[in-house]
Amino acid sequence: MKRKLLLAPIGWLVLAACSGRGNSGKLEIEPALIEQVPWINGVPPRHDMAGKTIVPADPVYPEIASGAADPGSRVFDPARSDHSEDCAALDDVVLSGWRHDFEPAPPGTVGIAQFWSTYFDSTEGAWLVPGGANWYPNTLTQLSKNSWGLPGQLIDQTKLGLPQCGDDVPNANVLHVRGGRFNHFGGGVEHALNWDCNALAHQPRGVDDLCVTPQEAAADSTLRPTTESEVMDISGYDGIAFWARRGPEGSSGLMVGLQTKDTSGYLARSGKLGPKYCKREKSCVPTCDPGTECVEFTQTVPTDTTRYRCIPPGAAPDSTLAPALVDLLYPQCGVHTCWGASDFPDPDAENPEDLWECKPYTFSGLEENYWCFGSEPPAAPSERCDDGFVSSVSLSTDWQFYKLPFEVFRQAGFAKRADRFDLKNVFSIAFQFSVGYADFYVDNVSFYRNK
Repeated sequence: MKRKLLLAPIGWLVLAACSGRGNSGKLEIEPALIEQVPWINGVPPRHDMAGKTIVPADPVYPEIASGAADPGSRVFDPARSDHSEDCAALDDVVLSGWRHDFEPAPPGTVGIAQFWSTYFDSTEGAWLVPGGANWYPNTLTQLSKNSWGLPGQLIDQTKLGLPQCGDDVPNANVLHVRGGRFNHFGGGVEHALNWDCNALAHQPRGVDDLCVTPQEAAADSTLRPTTESEVMDISGYDGIAFWARRGPEGSSGLMVGLQTKDTSGYLARSGKLGPKYCKREKSCVPTCDPGTECVEFTQTVPTDTTRYRCIPPGAAPDSTLAPALVDLLYPQCGVHTCWGASDFPDPDAENPEDLWECKPYTFSGLEENYWCFGSEPPAAPSERCDDGFVSSVSLSTDWQFYKLPFEVFRQAGFAKRADRFDLKNVFSIAFQFSVGYADFYVDNVSFYRNK
């Protein structure tokens, strides 16, 4: 949910003068930024004269920090036609058929980072772009049936340069992530691997080398279809490979994370893979932000759903907005504070025999907060999920090929320790950033084998 503390990009903040609120210490954000990024943390979205939410038609990437101009990449300099030296790092590896290159399909449409999503901490005034592809009217029209994800960004090759290594598909789109300022833990973009196996029409080219089809499972009793197990076996590869760079004022550190059957909070939530190894925790905010009220709101997409939400007086949000966007802009409140999204129920929180409520809880004086829980107390840190296996790289403003062997991945140590790094049961991959400003570009994400 929303609401915590501190700064947003300096260029967009205005301190109230004495003629306004006085010296309250509260930072106010320019209306123009709110219209470009309506989901700024802790700030109600802007509305038009009819009370409808103002949402940009296409993704906007506002400036961060001082707004320094991006110098572009010297690697894959568009002024040079021969990129054999730039591509030499690929000579020693074989890449998996599973790959996300963020190119449009069919060509001529917007590139979609299919089945990727974003998350970020609760720093007040912080924001992260892009939002979901179905949040923007223009990119929504480019989504195929049952598809979702993040919009890719079409890059001006003459200015920034792009990896071009003799691929059969010209490279023009990347996944670009920008935002800040984050003061708690940061955030990331995550991809649940099994979504690539849900239907042939949604698969990246060659994804079948990692997906177990129902036919294969029927022929081999030791296998389960990937869509059933919700995990993927990547043990046949040596590591993760991708191209990446950063903008001039983005943090240089970028972490790559893998959640397994043992560490994933989502799998602990669904309970589909047998006994839960770790426990979920869900923090909450017991009241609405100032300037909003807890009122009933009926959403018509994907089905009619009525929930109590924090909505500014006089606002009349569009009931057809994407459910995930509604959850960000108008957080659930009252009896629905701890419930899952309207299109994604939470079996733990919504259990009629033991409903979760937003209540305070203190862990031996070391940690106190409001948590969603029922008759059982919230999970202690040593029992919690989501401490996946991570490794890190240091980005420059030049494109660089990174290959991270699985042997260098480690848990951070903030939650329950897994007994092993189970590469046969991997749920998701994520690119994660820490505190500060985020501004990075990622392309051609795959797994690799050493030659």
